Amino acid sequence: MSKQGGPFKLREHLPYVIVAVLPFLLNDAIDFIVHSQRSWVFWNYIFTYPLPLVAVALWLHRYGPSPKNIGLSPISLRKLLSESLIASLLGILVTTVVFHYLKIVFPSGSLASRPVLNEEILFIVDLTLGLAFVAATEEVVFRGFLLTIFDRFFGSQDIATTSAAILFALIHWAQGPAVIVTTFFVAIAFTWRRRASDNLYPLIFAHYLINLFSNFMNTTNGL
Repeated sequence: MSKQGGPFKLREHLPYVIVAVLPFLLNDAIDFIVHSQRSWVFWNYIFTYPLPLVAVALWLHRYGPSPKNIGLSPISLRKLLSESLIASLLGILVTTVVFHYLKIVFPSGSLASRPVLNEEILFIVDLTLGLAFVAATEEVVFRGFLLTIFDRFFGSQDIATTSAAILFALIHWAQGPAVIVTTFFVAIAFTWRRRASDNLYPLIFAHYLINLFSNFMNTTNGL
């Protein structure tokens, strides 16, 4: 993975991992203190999501793998649609049926609430470009960048998959235990499809559709 070759050393990659993951962990904390619609949108789309992408881009430049190595490779339209459909159905199944039963087991709800976007323009931007940006960033970071690093570090796909899924679940910590467990299972399902297709684009599309579905059906707060 290194341009210089040699054994994989996690400590060399750890700063990139921290910068890529920390903004997501801090993002839920912002829900406790930011109640302004405009401030919440600004924080999310100027800091939380661009910063991890910058970390991934710098890591790609520093250590030499191409975007293809983290799943950003060309894909046929047929495969894109079929894989997106599979991932979407799996995700919707988990965020509806599984989440329904998890709410019974974990009745406590969210620790914090996000501002309701009453301004029409903010609502439209968040529902279209915003959700697409969220889906792309989270898939690149968790099913692309982190999974690649964990595969090399652990030498076991099972451990790498579980570790990346745990981190993905934990970035939803303020939404309560039911959502944390739900997103863990979604991450496992998505990683299964990531390994099967060796591509992130279907997952990005499915992630967006699931968030859109969650927004309108009021299931979880999205992935």
